[in-house]
Amino acid sequence: MVDYEQIKIKINGAILPAPTTWQMSYEDLDSEDSLRDVKHGVMHRMRIRNDVLKISLGYTLEDMEIVSQVMRMLSPAEFTVETLDIKTLQRKSFTMFCNKKKLKAIPVGNGIYSQGYSFDLTEC
Repeated sequence: MVDYEQIKIKINGAILPAPTTWQMSYEDLDSEDSLRDVKHGVMHRMRIRNDVLKISLGYTLEDMEIVSQVMRMLSPAEFTVETLDIKTLQRKSFTMFCNKKKLKAIPVGNGIYSQGYSFDLTEC
């Protein structure tokens, strides 16, 4: 079991609220020269980088002010993310960017409440 203090995520030194869902993946980046042979279905890869870290976080935030705060933290083109590196089981800093920000909100009375907020952090 991994302690939350180990995986706690900081963006430019500021701690993100604890997510309700947390996924980490390592992905390869292929060159545009990679292609699949249509006749035989075989992939000819031109891998240019492996193990690019991607972190997907989900929240069930009900407070739009917190959502707004998190969105401002994610607005720079790139930023420093500190979290647990699963490969070494040590905290490490990564240069990352954010994409795929999604907000699910519902109207309640005269206000709007967030039912969920998710985003992906991808290593540069």
